[in-house]
Amino acid sequence: MSRKANTSKHIFWKNHLESQPSSGMSIKNYCREHGLKFSSWCYWRKGSVANVSEAEVNF
Repeated sequence: MSRKANTSKHIFWKNHLESQPSSGMSIKNYCREHGLKFSSWCYWRKGSVANVSEAEVNF
C-alpha cells in the first residue's frame, strides 16, 4: 500500500473515531449510519489510530 493511501486511511479513521462519541450514537449505530464495518472500527480502534497525530501520520 502506498504511503499516501495509508495516510488517507489513518486520517479517515482518526476522524471517525474522534467524532463518534459526540454523535450520541452507539458505535454500532454510528457505523451503520456512516456505512462503516463494525469489524473495521474495532481493528482501527485497537490500533490506537485515534492517538496518532497528523504529523506522525505524515512521517
